Amino acid sequence: MVADMLQTAKKMMRPTFKQTYGQAEVVSSEHVGDEFHFRLRIPMPKLPEIPQVPGRVEMPKLPESMERLVKMRKVDGVWQIYDSEE
Repeated sequence: MVADMLQTAKKMMRPTFKQTYGQAEVVSSEHVGDEFHFRLRIPMPKLPEIPQVPGRVEMPKLPESMERLVKMRKVDGVWQIYDSEE
């Protein structure tokens, strides 16, 4: 039963996260020496309602968006991400 519920939740969430990351926007960007840093604002997904199940724990409210700092540098002429943090 739990495995079925997890599988169903996974199927429901995949398109939600894909759509969410597609809506990310660049908040700021800058060159730092030979590196490039930018900050993304990513809207948090609107999670589908999960049916009431006995013993279910209430989930805390999520913020509407999160920001992520991404750091890149050129390696052999190609920009590569070397760090990413919230």
